[in-house]
Amino acid sequence: MFLGRVIEKVSGLKYIEFIQKYIMEPIGVKDFKLAGDYRKDRSAKEVTYYPLEFKSSPYSIKVGRSDSAFGLCISPRECVKFGYHWMRHATASAAESTEPKQSSTTRGETTNVQSS
Repeated sequence: MFLGRVIEKVSGLKYIEFIQKYIMEPIGVKDFKLAGDYRKDRSAKEVTYYPLEFKSSPYSIKVGRSDSAFGLCISPRECVKFGYHWMRHATASAAESTEPKQSSTTRGETTNVQSS
């Protein structure tokens, strides 16, 4: 939850707006939202939560205050799309970290290091 507040403070956007603008829109994910605090706030496609072993209602949790920890509702198709892009980025980052580095000059230009 703390990270969500840091994102809001630094960006000037609400957490869900930041996620939409900088994470979801660039990869084409459109079908997601933050869950509501009450059963009546549930979207048409959202599951209904029932208390099983808990004595209190799952709707007693204030999701709006816990947005960056849990409560993001996303369709299975969009979740797969998000996961695909997440893994693709992680794989690309890992590949970049294993590539040979180039030396740099004092002007910031890069030159290949030649061995003789």
